[in-house]
Amino acid sequence: MNKVRLSVILPCLNCESVIATQLSALEQQRCDRPWEIIISDNGSTDKTLEIVQQYQSRLPHLRVIDSSARRGAGPARNLAVPFAQGDCIVFCDADDQVCPGWLQALANALDHHQLVAGALDLLALNQPWRIPDQHHFGTRESPHTEAFRYRHAPHLRHASASNLALHKDLHFRINGFDESIAFNQDMDDCLRLQKLGCQLTFVPEAVINYHLRHSMAGTYRQGYRWGKYSVLIYKKHLGDQDIVQQFRFVFGGWRHLPAMILKLRQRSDLFELAGWLGGRFGEINGCLTYLLAPKLKLGSQPLGNSG
Repeated sequence: MNKVRLSVILPCLNCESVIATQLSALEQQRCDRPWEIIISDNGSTDKTLEIVQQYQSRLPHLRVIDSSARRGAGPARNLAVPFAQGDCIVFCDADDQVCPGWLQALANALDHHQLVAGALDLLALNQPWRIPDQHHFGTRESPHTEAFRYRHAPHLRHASASNLALHKDLHFRINGFDESIAFNQDMDDCLRLQKLGCQLTFVPEAVINYHLRHSMAGTYRQGYRWGKYSVLIYKKHLGDQDIVQQFRFVFGGWRHLPAMILKLRQRSDLFELAGWLGGRFGEINGCLTYLLAPKLKLGSQPLGNSG
């Protein structure tokens, strides 16, 4: 094999029910640059690695590394990058499915841009009853069409690490994903890179079929985690704002609750409401944890002896 140009990094943890779908899709990828796949196993105890082993002969450029030393998707990605031989890193997830032409589209974009993100499509991997009419990852008819705007600073964009690629030196420049943030590390990554002057470029031809949560509890938990850690990212990038802005951040979203209830028409709308409620309660927890609690702790400190 010639020098590897692209390293596809796929973190996984107990993914025996889904990983074959992703590996089969990667097997069908055609790219005019040499590339490799790195499975970053975060401590699987099921048959995930047995299934991966079945693809070793079909994907000769596939390698597995043990990333169980630090749990979490961010650490799993970070631990894999030093093993990557490529100049560019491409992230995707074990429970999704890359579409034909995905890797070539990202490779072409990386020739001209340092940070790129592809589109997410909800149609292929989700039951019809789970797909809402409108979702931030797309609609019933098509994938989403642009990188997401950061709602607290709309001039900044972000994308999901399930379809994100960048030049490897940029990853090291910001020391990879911030492992102090348990969720939403991809949002934080994109914001940090843009603050360094690196533009996020959207590549609509690079499509991945995205797998939604199909349980109400799982959808709520995902929304809750996104909401909670979005506050930590907000504090990290925008600092401590005045009390009015903090209340607006935490409680402003609730004004949309009547509209969310009124638009309930089908089963998928209930899932969207569960995720939305999770996000709002997560924001309240995040505000108490990351904005209010540190100030109360600071305020409770005894004053220094002035004499």
